[in-house]
Amino acid sequence: GGGPVDEATRDLLVEMSSFAALGTVADVVPLTGENRILVRHGLKILRSTRRPGLEALMDLCGIDRTHISSIDIGFRIAPHLNAAGRIADASSALELLTTREAHRGQELAREMATYNRRRKEIEDEMVEACVEEVESGKHPAEGPLIFAREGWHTGVAGIVASRISERQGRPTWILCIDGDEARGSGRGFPEWSLAEMYPLMEPIVKKVGGHAAAGGTTVAVDQLDTLRSTLLQSEADRLEERAVPPRYFDGVLKASDLNLELAAHLDLLAPFGEGNREPIFRVEGLRLDGQPRLVGETQSHIQAHFRGEGVRIPAIWFRAAGRAHELTRGGEVVLMAKIGINDFRGRHLQLQVVDCLDE
Repeated sequence: GGGPVDEATRDLLVEMSSFAALGTVADVVPLTGENRILVRHGLKILRSTRRPGLEALMDLCGIDRTHISSIDIGFRIAPHLNAAGRIADASSALELLTTREAHRGQELAREMATYNRRRKEIEDEMVEACVEEVESGKHPAEGPLIFAREGWHTGVAGIVASRISERQGRPTWILCIDGDEARGSGRGFPEWSLAEMYPLMEPIVKKVGGHAAAGGTTVAVDQLDTLRSTLLQSEADRLEERAVPPRYFDGVLKASDLNLELAAHLDLLAPFGEGNREPIFRVEGLRLDGQPRLVGETQSHIQAHFRGEGVRIPAIWFRAAGRAHELTRGGEVVLMAKIGINDFRGRHLQLQVVDCLDE
């Protein structure tokens, strides 16, 4: 009916909005319309959650709950929760979200951290193997990439495909061979959709499905070469029609434009995620101040400081350890970056570097 909601039901709905926020961001649902409203309100509830498992996980992830964002969900909380299902059993992640016992919540948070560390190790090993294949010339210089090996973990195939796709600028399939079958995931991007491939794959593979950005497939091992040649020929036929994807940005900034006020204004557009992309700026007139250093559990991120027009700005560049030399060439650098606020030991502006342009 359309009558008033009693207080107990209202309280439950309010609390469940935090789970709605977690699920919406973690499942990469577009953050537009009512989804954006749900996530924005769900984040407010997360700041004061009394779910001991969630509290313990946020503490373990180093999240300042007073300023929790969709980025924290997407890059910290969700990977830990998803790691359980990828590496072991998703039921432990469910228990973490629902337990009312503080001690059990802490145990489960540590368990999620263990799963996530193992997930990272497996992921990095698979990425390294793929990069070695590309650099050794085992794959054509153009067209989709299809990697297939025995012993790979299907639970992280999608993450690895995403990383290789971003790195190589090409659609990527990561397939895990088990007996006479290869099963795995693919990732595309706006300029090069997987949806174009599905009709070509259907006559060759056992099953395939997904959407423009992500998909899954199962194929007989003896059909892998046919699959590769079919997709490569299809792309070769249209290669000349496809321009190099442009570098999109939302504006040009100088060092003097970078301040907390700008970051606060941009934060009004949050929560960011699928369908509501965080603004990216071309930042000019910066010089490296000091030496960049590698940080993170696997030393895969770059932390650096830049200076320009009397302003000194900290920056982080995720998963870019192999590109540190691009910052140390001397002279001014041009960065593609997001503008954020870091609340660790005070409140200050921080650049999240997306790319360093060679100009």
